[in-house]
Amino acid sequence: KKINLISGVAVAPEKITPGAVAPKDFDQFWQNKIAEVEKIPLDFKIEKLEKYSTKTYVSYEVSCASINGRVYGYLTIPVKNHKVPMLIGIDPSGSGRNMPVLKQFGNRKAVLWLNVHNYSPSLPTKERNAAYKKVNTPTVYYLSKNTNRETYYYYRVLLGFNKLVNHIAKLPEIDANKIGAFGVSQGGGLALMLTSLNSYIKGVCVAVPALCDHHAFNDGRYPGW
Repeated sequence: KKINLISGVAVAPEKITPGAVAPKDFDQFWQNKIAEVEKIPLDFKIEKLEKYSTKTYVSYEVSCASINGRVYGYLTIPVKNHKVPMLIGIDPSGSGRNMPVLKQFGNRKAVLWLNVHNYSPSLPTKERNAAYKKVNTPTVYYLSKNTNRETYYYYRVLLGFNKLVNHIAKLPEIDANKIGAFGVSQGGGLALMLTSLNSYIKGVCVAVPALCDHHAFNDGRYPGW
């Protein structure tokens, strides 16, 4: 059986230049918006998921308020008598993960898995499908209202994720000095962005990150979606 493998190597990636100049107020904009969202009451909700909890780990659905809605995710914490590191994962594009991350990390780390949509990831299938259809109407969500940075779909997402991570990092079970993020595709792009915004995240690992360098064609490169 013939198998074709394709791989790529980055050569001097530190020399890759942006395809466009950042807006002059870029850093100040995000600093101001983070401060603005922090003034919104947290309204943190955490619900234990008995179905996904054992003697060695406990799983929860978590959420908090953001601008124009909420953000949701799953938190799995190993049962230990000491603080544990935490990994933050973010969904690739689609309707989102509908269960916590459980055994992949051998009960050595807490895992916070974040969903980009403004609905509970634990909704029954029929309701979940209806909610996902709604966020893709009249266009796919990742293009929704993308002509304005304060109406774009990921605006609520990034500010809410940052707020939620800030709170969960302070839980007594979490070692706030050992938090990292990871993601693939949409999740990879958002993991890079969240890491740049959040001071608790000390490292990030991504694969084929989307949402990157949309003006790359100005520099003769192919942009991400």
